[in-house]
Amino acid sequence: MKIGIRLTGEMSRLPLEENARWAAEHGFADIETGLQERLVEQLGAHGLTAWCANMGRVRLLTDADSEREAAIDQAKEAVDSAARQGVRVVGCGHAMVEGHPAAEQITFFKHGFGPVAAHAEAAGVKLAFENWPNRGRNLMHSPELWDAAFNAVPSPALGLTFDPSHLVVLHIDWLWAMRAFKDRIVYAHGKDTELFPEKLNRYGTYGPFIESGGPGGGIWWRYRLPGFGVVDWRKFADVLGEAGYEGPLNIEHEDQAWGFTRDVDRMRDGLLRTRRYLEQTLG
Repeated sequence: MKIGIRLTGEMSRLPLEENARWAAEHGFADIETGLQERLVEQLGAHGLTAWCANMGRVRLLTDADSEREAAIDQAKEAVDSAARQGVRVVGCGHAMVEGHPAAEQITFFKHGFGPVAAHAEAAGVKLAFENWPNRGRNLMHSPELWDAAFNAVPSPALGLTFDPSHLVVLHIDWLWAMRAFKDRIVYAHGKDTELFPEKLNRYGTYGPFIESGGPGGGIWWRYRLPGFGVVDWRKFADVLGEAGYEGPLNIEHEDQAWGFTRDVDRMRDGLLRTRRYLEQTLG
């Protein structure tokens, strides 16, 4: 399996050319970043691919008809750009509309993503939703919601960017969920989660209310690079193989122990260690 990088943290602030040159020189195969013209050309000059690129701030979930229509046009343009360049997957945001119940969120999803899914299907492009809950503000974060959304828009163009780290935090069995939805996985992130049971026992899932400044996520867990958390990456790759997945496993570096928001050199060191770990583990 090819190992790539999702540009995050301090590295995302660097020019794409610099990141591409470094990635190619150090054995990575793919880069995920924002969709832009000449993306594939720029990466291809270094022998890299762009399996997935992100659509950006296009808000298809909205209760405003005029905003939705404009977003649909933007999304279709992004799909066309991806198709022209040979980008297989376009990453999509899925922030929910504040003040509306869950059932209405699915209706908004249908109205926004229905037309775009049909356009993407015709263009041979997949639309992917990373299962990031964003503290409950994002729609596509659990199997219940995946089913509801995929039933509302029953298009094969819709799929998942599967990231096991978020399911660990939600106490969802990531391996069960992955097997149950393996046919919807169109892209894969390599990110792990480290757990601190003693803190969970002390504070509960909401975190501290008195200590450390009040409730906050992450006190009993933290995102880690693959190999430093609880995810079994051999099993992860096995399910991808069963599903016939052909894309890369792109490391999503959000590990503060390895310089995520502080130090580019430390980030790069962590990525190199992780690439070697995954190559040894996955064979």
